[in-house]
Amino acid sequence: MLCLLIAIGVSLLFAFTVHCEPKKLMWITIYTSLIIIVALAAILFSYKTNNPSKILIAIVLLVLFIIIGVSVYFQQKQISLAAIFLAEATRFTWKKPSTFFYVVLFMALTFGFFVMLIQEYRGLVSVK
Repeated sequence: MLCLLIAIGVSLLFAFTVHCEPKKLMWITIYTSLIIIVALAAILFSYKTNNPSKILIAIVLLVLFIIIGVSVYFQQKQISLAAIFLAEATRFTWKKPSTFFYVVLFMALTFGFFVMLIQEYRGLVSVK
């Protein structure tokens, strides 16, 4: 539950920082995700355990890193075009600040939906 609250806080922070520099933050997001994928693969390779599936997962992460890296390289123009649309969207939200309310409302409703799903699952599991 704490991780979910942290993720919601980080996503809200990200949503507000996108409005400052949408084009730069788009590239930062892509490169940060690539760094995280490589870091996870390195952690899995170096982690001492007898579970052989960790090597398979690390290899899958490295393949995913290569696929995403190559696709980013070949689609730089499309990503730049998407950044233009993101910049226009941020300009729209600055003109209509009530849009922020809808984003927060949607996130709260989604969080409530996940809480309801967890409660439903716990209720079904406890009945035997």
